[in-house]
Amino acid sequence: MHCKYNPYGTHRNYDGFKKSSNDAKGDSNDFEFWLDHFNNPKFQMVDFKTKSLDPINTAWDCYNPVNMQARYMTSHCHDSKQCHQGSKNDALEPPLVEAIQNLENLQWFGLTELYEPSLCMLIYQSKGHLPKFCDCNSDIHKARQKNLHHVTHKIHKHDVNRLNLRIKRKIDHITRIDQQLYNHAKDIFMARIVELERLTNASLVC
Repeated sequence: MHCKYNPYGTHRNYDGFKKSSNDAKGDSNDFEFWLDHFNNPKFQMVDFKTKSLDPINTAWDCYNPVNMQARYMTSHCHDSKQCHQGSKNDALEPPLVEAIQNLENLQWFGLTELYEPSLCMLIYQSKGHLPKFCDCNSDIHKARQKNLHHVTHKIHKHDVNRLNLRIKRKIDHITRIDQQLYNHAKDIFMARIVELERLTNASLVC
């Protein structure tokens, strides 16, 4: 939905990106159109500067979702747009072993769905101590929860549980390597959380 509503300006959406009604049904139809584009067997990554000349391979100046996390962990690109949209030198299915090795070499990484524990781990690793608000059992943590807000980037609220099986299969098809990389990342992350909880005697996952 980020590419449909584009909080950074409509000029980044190239002609050809399907936009129907701005409601749940329209979002579902447009999302599937977007998935079909990247599931097209003819789709291949090209240098982002040529995207407007080849509608089959365009990413609409937004981003290319095909195994995007694994691409980032294996790509040697130096331009943010090229990294985001892909390069002809990158593979649509990057080597999983290389992606995992690079992941394991990271001193820190976080998980979106565990945003606060990720942030607390970063603070501990950089400053050597854990703020009180990180402990689920502290009064400061409980008070802090009331002030947290989710940045939506002007995208309508949506629920993955409302996606039908056909759409979920299309997502799975273009994230096959990413899913394996994520599962490995989550195992590493949770092991680090357990160790941090042992060292600080705090509860980090509420």
